[in-house]
Amino acid sequence: MSIAVPHKRWPRRLATSVVAGLVLLVGAWAIDSVVHRNAVARGVTAGGISLASFDADEVRFAASELTRSMTNDPFTLTVDGIALKTNPVDLGAEVDPEALAVDALDARRGGFVPFRPFRWVTHLFTEQEVALSYRSDVGRVAGAVERITVDLLKPPIEPRMRWGTNEVIFVPGADGQTISAPELASALATTLEAGQPYALALTSFAVSPEGDTEAILDTAEEINDALRWPMEVQVAGSTVELSPSQLTRWVRLVHSPAPGWEVDEERALSELEPLLLNLGEPDQQPQFVVVMGRPLIAPARETLRCCGPGTGDAIRAGLLTDRTPGDTPPQPVALKARVTSGQVGMEEMLQLGVVEEVSTFTTSHPCCANRVTNIQLFADTIRGSLILPGREMSLNETVGMRKAEDGYLADGAIAQGVLEPQVGGGVSQVASTFFSAAFFAGLDFEEYQSHSLYFNRYERGREATISWPKPDLRVSNFTDHAVLVWTSYTPTSITVSMYSTDHIEVSEVDRQDSSVGQCTKVTTTRERRYQNDIVVTDTVFALYRPAEGLDCNGDPTN
Repeated sequence: MSIAVPHKRWPRRLATSVVAGLVLLVGAWAIDSVVHRNAVARGVTAGGISLASFDADEVRFAASELTRSMTNDPFTLTVDGIALKTNPVDLGAEVDPEALAVDALDARRGGFVPFRPFRWVTHLFTEQEVALSYRSDVGRVAGAVERITVDLLKPPIEPRMRWGTNEVIFVPGADGQTISAPELASALATTLEAGQPYALALTSFAVSPEGDTEAILDTAEEINDALRWPMEVQVAGSTVELSPSQLTRWVRLVHSPAPGWEVDEERALSELEPLLLNLGEPDQQPQFVVVMGRPLIAPARETLRCCGPGTGDAIRAGLLTDRTPGDTPPQPVALKARVTSGQVGMEEMLQLGVVEEVSTFTTSHPCCANRVTNIQLFADTIRGSLILPGREMSLNETVGMRKAEDGYLADGAIAQGVLEPQVGGGVSQVASTFFSAAFFAGLDFEEYQSHSLYFNRYERGREATISWPKPDLRVSNFTDHAVLVWTSYTPTSITVSMYSTDHIEVSEVDRQDSSVGQCTKVTTTRERRYQNDIVVTDTVFALYRPAEGLDCNGDPTN
């Protein structure tokens, strides 16, 4: 009888199982390593955030999220014993995204190859925290230093320029205190890596202003010299003089990056355009015309406006020229006109309120003398003149000197109380007619002089003479509407009419004579009644000699 001995197969099976397990382990590790070869290993964290399976860009994004969370971390910065409660981010600190990406991708990698699969298994059940590295953003650190300097310390005061009364004044600088931006940037990382509570103490140091005092003084002197005298500008044949105070409004001081100045072109254009409205030829501007007693606006073929691009630079260059008064006046600064559509300006003219006749006056004269030619030439020149609200009109400035080459003839004019022939004689009849029209239009008289001898063709006591350059007749318009001056004539009369918005009731309420020696003073009282029932009373006067060639004492004038 034989006895069967059982085979001992279990060690072989055990070995086979172990080998199979190892193969599976290695295979799983190998597959996982290939799949995550460019990603963070399992179980890797940073700042409490799991980075497992993150690629480099995702780790960098996680760094930005960790930086944002640092705004909740209290940070005490003490400067010269003064404590400031803040946070690391406001001081310019941030988690270094590049360092975190490198450290996270390197975590749990490397080592003896045979042991890697076994460590990989442990990674499934354990975590590894990657230490955070910090860096400073240069721009935000600089901003923090600036805020700290202003809030806690005394910043340096830069030397500068400022406007006084129509001149630039130099304001000196002063030393201040600040802290070092590089020192703050370096200390931030060290403080954060040491852990909470975050606290850092720094000492300030003296700092001088950076401004170039000499350059600022030179610039202030240059500006003041440039604004010392008036300047003329010319556009399309029209010239206007600009006062130093007006030019001052257009100069803009520049302090950075270097001291200097420039002309504010936008402001200059806005103030120049109203001063230079009627540019070019008559058909290059919309015009008021009176047709059958009604004021109408005729469009232009094209409208010129002041001014084109480059106006600011041209004015600046003109300011830098020598305009010291002397025998040879400086040339006007030439500005370019801006050509626009013929319809441009129509709307602005509609807003002027020139809608109806507000006054008219006519005087008569004999036909066909030289003075009639002069009267009509003068009337043609002032026809269509606009007196804008707040502006005045001078007859001499509007017409200019009366010259033979312009068609004026010699006729009688008063000189030293005696009638004698002069080129342009007789144009005072237009001035006298204009005077009465302005009187009843409610305009104010800025300058006038009556004839020294009374002529019955004029309104006694309410008339004016004119000669070149004096006496002049100047009126001003203090109403809310523009006033259009329109003239017409016949061989034996001259009429001056004024058009605006009728809102003032004007009347002559009194006329009285008084003696000034042997002369007679005629005083005329005017009443202006406005729509709000305000009544304004004023007077005009004329002074007449006793006879031709005599003064008020009765003595001969020549």
